[in-house]
Formats: sequence, structure tokens, C-alpha cells
Amino acid sequence: MTMSHLHLVTESDATVFEHRARAHKTFALSYKEGESRRTMVGALNRVASTFSSGKHDGASFPWEILVDGSLTSELMSIVAPQFEPATTQRDSAAIRKILKCFWRVGFLTLDEFTNAKDFELPRTATAQRQRQSLSKAELVNLLQFSGKINPIKAARDQALLFALASSGARRTEITQVTLEDVHLEDGYLWLPTTKMGIPRKAWMHSQAISVIHQWMHTRGNDPGMLFPPLSRTCRPITERVMSSHQVWTIVTDRAKIAQVPWLTPHDLRRYAVTQLLAAGHDISLVARIIGHKSIMSTARYDTRGNEACRMAINDLEIPNSIR
Repeated sequence: MTMSHLHLVTESDATVFEHRARAHKTFALSYKEGESRRTMVGALNRVASTFSSGKHDGASFPWEILVDGSLTSELMSIVAPQFEPATTQRDSAAIRKILKCFWRVGFLTLDEFTNAKDFELPRTATAQRQRQSLSKAELVNLLQFSGKINPIKAARDQALLFALASSGARRTEITQVTLEDVHLEDGYLWLPTTKMGIPRKAWMHSQAISVIHQWMHTRGNDPGMLFPPLSRTCRPITERVMSSHQVWTIVTDRAKIAQVPWLTPHDLRRYAVTQLLAAGHDISLVARIIGHKSIMSTARYDTRGNEACRMAINDLEIPNSIR
């Protein structure tokens, strides 16, 4: 390496790096450790990397240059079109929070922070897109395992997918279930860790119960996690918790094989809600089943489209003719 490639860090540079590091640490610590923190730090990294074409992450990006709402809007106009509206909304919240952290460490003035956080999102980022609805036929394809796959991995992954589709549980909830939390004779898995912080039951369909029983026979009786990660030889490592990213990979890989490339783990939660509502179950009961505090949250998970509306309207009692 020649001297022309070297950059001597000046005292001014060191101060900038220190402020950025302090602001980023403040940002991370403002969220509860675990999935919440990973999600928001990930959002910050996504914005920084997308805007800088991979040159920066959330910790190294010069957020201090965003001193006006027009600048922040320009940044989001480049980033937002590449992601779903819900992702963009989360990213914008992360930006406002990191700007606040830069103000707290003295790297932005109050006026600069106030102006920078007042930005507009592109219209496409504020419009809710109609989610695709997972059909029963697509779910069947998703749950059918065949081909060259280790039988232990196949048994675990199939049981995991059945559990998610049956209960509507979140991936971060189902991975925390231990062998002691299994109550299949009563039709449920106990979720000791939930998003709302209140343990609850994840009710299982009879078919899911059968598949989980098969997996438990393969897994063995070692104490620990019901759905553990596997070693390279596919031995269940029952003392470790499967990461949420592993669940994402299992679902998305299976979805590609089943030719449902848009599917994510959360779409299985939407499937449970949609099917329960379509079957005529009360929305308050459905909210209770999947752990929603508000029925408004449950309603947003309903992916029934125009055809369901068209069929439902024909149930109205309308006279054949008017004299």
C-alpha cells in the first residue's frame, strides 16, 4: 500500500467518529434488547446502506448532514421506493430517532433536529398495499416435504410451519417454546415469551398436533427448545434457541420451492386470521387466539380481497323487483 492510500485521522475526524458512535449507541439502547432492538438497528442499517450503495451502515453514516426536512425527504425518496410501505414507515421512525440521538449528543442543534425530522414521505410509502392472500392450495404445497432433504430437518421444519400456520403465533414467540411448554393433549403450545410480554396459549389444529408429535418422536426427550437449531449433522441442539432469521430462511426457502416467492413468516399469521374470519368466527375471539389487544389490529391482518366482498354482498336480503 502506498502513502497515497493512507488517510491520517485528524483530531476533528476523531471527534466526529466519537459523536457518531455515542449517538448510535444511544439509539440502540433506546430500544428493548432483543427483536425490537435488532429490528430498528436493522432499519437504520438498511437506510444507510441503500442510500450509500453499501458504503455505510447505520453507525458510520453521516446523519449530521440532515439538517433540513428537504434533505431528509430527498434521502427517503431514493430509499422508500425499494421497500414495502410498512418497512418505509419503520425506517422513517428510525431516522427520526437517530436524529434525536445526534441532537442529544450535541451534534445537531435543536433547530437542525426539528427541521430535519419534519420530512415528507413519497406517496407510495404511505399507501397500504393489498397483501396477497395465501390460498389453501399454496399452503398445501408449502407443507409438503419431498426430495433430497435430511429427514430430521424435514421433520422439524414441517412441524414448525404447521405450528405457525395453525396458531398464527409470531416467529419470535414460537422459537421460545420448550418441551415443558408442550400441552398437545389439551390442544396448545404455551408461549412463555410474547410480543406483549404476557404469556399465552397458541392453539393447535389437530393436523398440526399430529405433525408436532411426529417431530417430537424424531427430536427425542432431551429438555430444551421444541424447535431447536440443528448441527451440521442435523443433531438437534436443544439447549439453544433458533434465531428469528433461521425461521425466516426456513419459510422463504420452502416458499420458493412451493412457488410462493412473496411469502414471509408473518403471512402465515395473516393466513390464520383470514381463515378464521372467513369461517365466520367473531373478530374478538380471533384477536384473543392470536394475541392482539385490539380488534383493529386483527382487522388489518384480513387479506380477503374483492371476490370475498362480492360474495358477501350477495348475502344481503334484497327484493328481486320493485313495483
